[in-house]
Amino acid sequence: MISSRCPLFTLIMFAACSSASAQAAEPTVAEPALRQELLDMYAADQQARVTMMEKLGKTGFNFKTADSIRDPQVFWLMLTEGAKGLWQDGFHQARLKAIIDRHGWPGQSLVGEDGARSAWLLVQHADGDLAFQERCLSLMREAPAGEVSLQNMAYLTDRVLVNEGCQQCYGTQLGADFLPRPIYGKSTVDLRREAVGLPPLAEYVDAARAGYEELLKRK
Repeated sequence: MISSRCPLFTLIMFAACSSASAQAAEPTVAEPALRQELLDMYAADQQARVTMMEKLGKTGFNFKTADSIRDPQVFWLMLTEGAKGLWQDGFHQARLKAIIDRHGWPGQSLVGEDGARSAWLLVQHADGDLAFQERCLSLMREAPAGEVSLQNMAYLTDRVLVNEGCQQCYGTQLGADFLPRPIYGKSTVDLRREAVGLPPLAEYVDAARAGYEELLKRK
C-alpha cells in the first residue's frame, strides 16, 4: 500500500481525483491580489502533478498496483520529477504560512471561494509538516460559518488523521488501486459524506480511477 506520505502519492493523487478546481470568475473579495496569488499557486501545483502523471503514463506505469515502480526508468522519473514537485510544495507551504500568519485562515470573504479552495489544496499537500496541517485544520474549524467549505474540511480532516496513523473519517484518502485507506465506522461513512456534501464512497472511488485512466491517455 502506498502511504499518503509517499512522494508519488502526494504528487499525483489530486491530479487524479481532486474535487477542487480553480474558477475564472472574479468575485468581490477583500484581497483580490492575494486571491490571484493563491490561484496561481494552485495552477502550478496541479500542473506539476498532471505532468508527472503524463510522464508516468508514457513509461507504462500502472498506479493500480504500483508494481512497475521497480522499473529503473520509472524510479528515475519519480526521483527527478518528485524532487521538483516536493521543492515546489515546500515553496508554496512557506508562502502560505506567511499568508496565514498575517491574515489567519484565508476564507471566502478574504480571497473568494476559489482562493480559499486553493489555499486548502496547498495545505493538503503539505504532508511533510503535520503540525502545519493540524494548525490549518484548527483554523478552518474555528472560521465563521460560510468562510470554509465543509468538503475541504472533510478532506483535510482525513489527511491529518491518516498522517497521524489513524483511521480516516470520510474515506477521501486512497491508496493502491484507489482503494480507501482504513475508515473508522465504514458502514456509516456515506452518511458522514452526505452530511458534508460528498458523493457516496463507491462513486468517489470510481471517479478517481476514471480520472487516473484519462490522465494516462495523455501520451
